[in-house]
Amino acid sequence: MSERQHGRWLAWAINPTSTGMIGSQAFVALQRSDGTLEAYTSPIDTYGTTLVKGDLSFTVHDVSAQNINGQVIIFARFELPMNGSNVVNHVWQEGPLQDDDTPGSHGMSGDNLRSFGTLNFHSGKTVAISSHNVKLNSRSKIKIAHGIINAVSWGMMMPLGVVLARLRYLPLQEYYPALWFNLHIYCQSIAYFLGIAGGGVGFYLGRQSSSVKQHTCHRYIGGALLVLATLQVLAHRLRPSKEHKYRVYWNIYHWCTGYGTIIMGILNCFKGFQMMDVGIWKNAYIAFLASLAFVAAALEVSRCYLNANKGTATPEGVSANVVKKDPISLQHISEIQQRTPLVPLKLSIHLAGDSVWVDCEKGYQSSSYKAARCKSSQCKLASTILCGDCLVGSVERGPGCNRDACYNIIENPLVQILTRGEIAQDVLTIKSINGSFVGRDVKGTIGFGHQSAVSLPVQFASAFKFSRKFAICLSSSTERNGIIFIGNSPYLLNSGFDASRDLIYTPILTSPYDVVRDKKISEYYIKVSSISINGKNVPINKTLLSLEKQGGTSISTGLPYTMLASSIYKAVTKAFVNEMPKEVRSVSPVEPFTTCFNSSDIGMSRLGFNAPEINVGLHKKNVHWTITGANSLVKVNEDVVCLAFVERRTRDWGEAIIIGTYQMQDNLVEFDISRRRIGFSNSLFFHQTMCSNQNYT
Repeated sequence: MSERQHGRWLAWAINPTSTGMIGSQAFVALQRSDGTLEAYTSPIDTYGTTLVKGDLSFTVHDVSAQNINGQVIIFARFELPMNGSNVVNHVWQEGPLQDDDTPGSHGMSGDNLRSFGTLNFHSGKTVAISSHNVKLNSRSKIKIAHGIINAVSWGMMMPLGVVLARLRYLPLQEYYPALWFNLHIYCQSIAYFLGIAGGGVGFYLGRQSSSVKQHTCHRYIGGALLVLATLQVLAHRLRPSKEHKYRVYWNIYHWCTGYGTIIMGILNCFKGFQMMDVGIWKNAYIAFLASLAFVAAALEVSRCYLNANKGTATPEGVSANVVKKDPISLQHISEIQQRTPLVPLKLSIHLAGDSVWVDCEKGYQSSSYKAARCKSSQCKLASTILCGDCLVGSVERGPGCNRDACYNIIENPLVQILTRGEIAQDVLTIKSINGSFVGRDVKGTIGFGHQSAVSLPVQFASAFKFSRKFAICLSSSTERNGIIFIGNSPYLLNSGFDASRDLIYTPILTSPYDVVRDKKISEYYIKVSSISINGKNVPINKTLLSLEKQGGTSISTGLPYTMLASSIYKAVTKAFVNEMPKEVRSVSPVEPFTTCFNSSDIGMSRLGFNAPEINVGLHKKNVHWTITGANSLVKVNEDVVCLAFVERRTRDWGEAIIIGTYQMQDNLVEFDISRRRIGFSNSLFFHQTMCSNQNYT
């Protein structure tokens, strides 16, 4: 063995039990800084050994060291029981001396980790052992396991999870709204738990070699990774809702902590590769990172391209269409132009409608009308359940009655009847109008249902490549118009106010199955967890609030006023009356209402009538929709105002709460079909504006 410079130590050892360091019986030579040599023996029973003097497990007669021509040679004479074999395992190492001339830690990479082999005393032949021709010792296996686990977790899955999160900006998100978010969460969670396991293995290795100081940087980074990742997990549990004012600060924290974790994880992987001197692993990891970076860059370019071209695909005027409130039926009506040549049609807004349907009985003339034939793609798209011939005598009647045509069951929400309607295609245009029409001569409905591929927002999203999303802003006035926005926000009103700015979101629940139509119902169901009035909870049978237990809550444009199941209605009216000021006198009810007051006793404010505040608790504890006096009380004549809720006296089935249009007036309500959520603005009176305050008419 040789030593080329002063102030170093070297050792050669026999390991009677294994190929590694633990159990080795070492002969040590110290060459001090003053040039003197010292030789002694040292048994090694821990990775943190400091090579202290001690007797070996076999007899040693003498040991010495000499420096001959710059090479340090250890001489020893010992008796080794061969146990029938001339071959022993041996190891060797070298390292620096510390300031007090005691052995310091040796290197932990390259040749220092490959310094073991076999020695044949009979032939004198030595064989250096590599990972290809010897069974690894337990510590080597643990180190390899530590490296693999941490490279996969911190080095691969964490960056991959970030790329998955970016996929939510691509068009596929429209069809699988939660897919990429869930994949991101699953990927990061698995990486975190694997990282904890890898950190535990590293801690075990560190305890076994507590005196080794070379890897302090690697250890500190590993510890910091575990801390940052744990904080990230805890922060996810405390994530505020998107409408919360502190959400922007949470996002900044999430991004900074997340990207910091990614950078530190990658850095520590390269530290590990350097320590283990495994060039092929390092090169493979670099190739993985390069591939991932290429994919991420391609996704960002695609996202920027789609965003840049999204606006050009939307036809002029399609983003906003006027809605008129009929003073007699209280329906909310819009106008489209259909057929060739174009004919203006007044259609009722139907949130749960599966399609746009019009009356074909009288005067339907169009050169572009085409009935959908049985088994055609249009029939499949519309999920039709009927197909056949409709004849008057022996001839086809025309639009609405043709041979070999498919049909669906359609609903008239105003009179609550179902009928059969022929599936067809025709020219349709939507544009802003002057708002001069009224509710008479309504010819059909515009369906905005989320379970149908042929509802208006879904068809427009497919045709013009914008989000499957729309927002309704219903006017409280029969003289001034409301608005429907189809497509992306912002939803700007006259004052420049973006009505989508402070939306409170709640999920759209999975719809029940309609056995009559053989498909899921297109109603918009949400979770209502509580109702409070002036901050006091109204006692409600919670079973009635569960959609799974044949109760629940839906939103409808077919009802002018919110309808409540009898027990809920009675509890709400009682609590509301109790919270009214004592000087407000009750008066005889006016149908369809049962709770009415003298209007002269009730003052006015910018939020409408001075009335108790109603808060509808949604899917989370601190998420609620506020109903103020403008939407809770309705003026039925000059002297009387009534609580604008109606009792649902018979309820053998169906929802316990159906939110009607009066409670939605001068609130912007966004229906995000892609993300399966509904956003409420609360009363726009809070922002000193209203739904009729717009220039789309």
